[in-house]
Amino acid sequence: MRAKAIEHGDARFRIVEFAAGFVEPEWCARAHRGLVLDGALVVDFDGGSLEIEAGAALDIPAGEAHRHRARPAGALVPLFLVDPL
Repeated sequence: MRAKAIEHGDARFRIVEFAAGFVEPEWCARAHRGLVLDGALVVDFDGGSLEIEAGAALDIPAGEAHRHRARPAGALVPLFLVDPL
């Protein structure tokens, strides 16, 4: 994974790229809002998973009840994310 980020006000704006084979090592409980720019992203939750395709938005609330891990569903998957600080 690689990312470019800028912080403005109370938000962090990021372009994130997940490469094929990337698996997040830990569960994340932070909030994320954004857009899948190309390809498809699989987000694993405790109770299952969700595949988000290019052009679709994601809105994951903060908290342990929504903890998640993301992985690409193929080759390189770029995202635009806006995360609260």
